[in-house]
Amino acid sequence: MGSRPRLTDRRARGGGPDRRDDHAALGASLAEVQWVVDAYALAPAAVLLPAGVLADRYGRRRMLTVGVTVFTVASLAPSPAWR
Repeated sequence: MGSRPRLTDRRARGGGPDRRDDHAALGASLAEVQWVVDAYALAPAAVLLPAGVLADRYGRRRMLTVGVTVFTVASLAPSPAWR
């Protein structure tokens, strides 16, 4: 088994930089960073079921159009702030 890479081996992780202490550079504890990551996973999960109900009620194509429109407006809204 000496030839199989371990999961902690750099080659198995893609050879990227070590990320163990990145939370310290952000000024946050590891637990705080984990809460943020969990929130990013929880938000789409919380919207998934209601979005399915709305798609059943109003139609998939209409809800897709509404979703793409909301996403586009939300993406373009902060763009004048960069000028």
